[in-house]
Amino acid sequence: MSNRPNLYPADILSVLKRITDPVFALDPHWTVTYINDEGAGLLGKPKEELSGRNLWECIPEAVGTRFYEMAQQSILAQQACDFTDFFRPRQRWLHIRLYPSFSGMTVLCQDASGLRREAAAEREPAGRFGSGKPAEPDASSLHRRELLAIVGQLAAAIAHELRNPLTSLKGFLQLLEAKAPPCDKYYFDIMQEELSRIEMLAAELLVLGKPQAVQFEEAEPADIMRQALALLGPQAVCSNVSIVSRIQPDVPNVLCVAGQLKQVFVHIIANAIEAMPDGGTVEISLSRSDDGSLQADILDQGAGIPDEVLCRIGEPFYTTKDKGTGLGYMVALKIIELHRGRLEIDSQSGKGTRVSITLPAASASASASP
Repeated sequence: MSNRPNLYPADILSVLKRITDPVFALDPHWTVTYINDEGAGLLGKPKEELSGRNLWECIPEAVGTRFYEMAQQSILAQQACDFTDFFRPRQRWLHIRLYPSFSGMTVLCQDASGLRREAAAEREPAGRFGSGKPAEPDASSLHRRELLAIVGQLAAAIAHELRNPLTSLKGFLQLLEAKAPPCDKYYFDIMQEELSRIEMLAAELLVLGKPQAVQFEEAEPADIMRQALALLGPQAVCSNVSIVSRIQPDVPNVLCVAGQLKQVFVHIIANAIEAMPDGGTVEISLSRSDDGSLQADILDQGAGIPDEVLCRIGEPFYTTKDKGTGLGYMVALKIIELHRGRLEIDSQSGKGTRVSITLPAASASASASP
């Protein structure tokens, strides 16, 4: 490995040598202190050339990449992390685990190309375009999923901390309001409204947290949609918006948490109404797709979403609304993913926005369950 003194006891070296995946260790200055044969093969250089040298000098093409940024963040935060990224020099997908300490960092890599190809094959039916070539994995989608996972790790703890003081504040505020003169009611209404908004944020954070034990039950999506429309009727009237719904008679039932699915419908339709401040029409359709799944489409006649905004929808806390939280679409996407469905947005400036939701039919969901 070079003439550098051995930095690891024999028992640790024995364990490291048994690892058949690429692994290397770095000191706080990014100097390679250990690398196995697989790691050297991944980086494309002899072990002797890598050991004792600065990692970023050995692979300058990695500077500025996602691996570089994640490594910097991990060492600064002293927090382990893992992610999947495309390693261009070897044209393969890698699942990378970073284990930082005050004495440096250990990096473990696993080839994820096979799993990515299998996932792509499941998403893309064979022969759909006649090429037989698997779809190229979507790096931006993967990055968004990892952001969602990071937010989810924080969400449950934050929501728990918010809910406890909220309960106390709302209770004491009601007691104070009962004793306050009528002239102060305006201020109490404002405080109750703001507390309700914080409570809504806590509820959204809980959805983004670790999945809770929920009971999926068979339900009629048409009934859930009607409940959502009943809630949004007053908002539509005040905004001079007409809602036209077309529900096909053969719409399949779905296995779902009805309250969560209604939350998704309410969020998307409310956004459609807000997209037309001068009035217009929201078209809603529920139908059975060719493969038997539920297809729900919500189309507005608004100004559309600019490309620079559309590509950022779903980022944590990104919003263009003055009083938005930036979590609404993330929550909707999370719910649909938990229901094994897809949520897609198609928008053009000046031509409106279409949100499409696809959910497996109850019979398909039941057969796919373990």
